[in-house]
Amino acid sequence: MKHVPFRSGNVSDATCVFLRLGTPRGTDHDILEAYRPYIRNSKVFLNTGVTPDEGEELISAGKIDGFFIGLNWATHPDLAKRVEQGIALNNPPKVPLLQAPASQDDYASGYTDYPAAV
Repeated sequence: MKHVPFRSGNVSDATCVFLRLGTPRGTDHDILEAYRPYIRNSKVFLNTGVTPDEGEELISAGKIDGFFIGLNWATHPDLAKRVEQGIALNNPPKVPLLQAPASQDDYASGYTDYPAAV
């Protein structure tokens, strides 16, 4: 697998996105620590389970150029306000409602009915 990061060092306009899986699979290693040093000419983004605080720390440390917040954004429509005010991201995901409407007349449920903290 190391051939991909080594080759990425020669590409000037690529973007690399690392995904951290929540369940360990295969060889246990930190993909960011293992491969980031080999990617010199590309932007590196981290995805999957990144919290706003962790993302900010990783950017400040120069380990990543950006990060994605997917499920936490979907389950917290007021995410930006929560981060600004230090309010926890504590809405549990309603996975069935993220995939299909609760009823034929209710296409907004699942996203718009998460409780706002502010």
